[in-house]
Amino acid sequence: MNKFYKVSYEQYKMDLMQSRVKDTLPPDVEFNDIEETYKDLIIPTRSTKHSAGYDFRSPITFDVKANVKYILPTGIKCEMSEDKVLLCFPRSSYGFKYGFRLLNSTGVIDSDYYNNKDNEGHIMLGFMTDKDMVIKKGDKLFQAVITKFYTTEDDDSKEDRKGGIGSTGV
Repeated sequence: MNKFYKVSYEQYKMDLMQSRVKDTLPPDVEFNDIEETYKDLIIPTRSTKHSAGYDFRSPITFDVKANVKYILPTGIKCEMSEDKVLLCFPRSSYGFKYGFRLLNSTGVIDSDYYNNKDNEGHIMLGFMTDKDMVIKKGDKLFQAVITKFYTTEDDDSKEDRKGGIGSTGV
């Protein structure tokens, strides 16, 4: 039951435009054809049969400036069984070469994030770097590992997710 999908075109377009308005993407990023960009989204895959991580690729080309925060809509969501979590990590080479890091250190995508009412479970990549770099459409940006998690025997959480990013802390 673990599977990646594209979010809807409407959700992708809204999140991409919102990233531009909130200045979390460079103003010079060209969206010549959002529909074409959406069509070209690549579902994450593993690079080798022994890879743990699924590679997420950039949907667009843009210049990254050092020490600037970016939030990039990936266009991807992930359905998982309720005892699984998706953990997101920078690619090793980007970390070593550019100081590429996720804004939240490690992305934790819970199974109930999928298809939530706020954003369909759209996975957003928040990151910054220590050095300028160019990210090209199709470049592998980060990797995500689906893994089982465990709860304590006295766990009594009964709450349901009520929204998207950050909603469980509200």
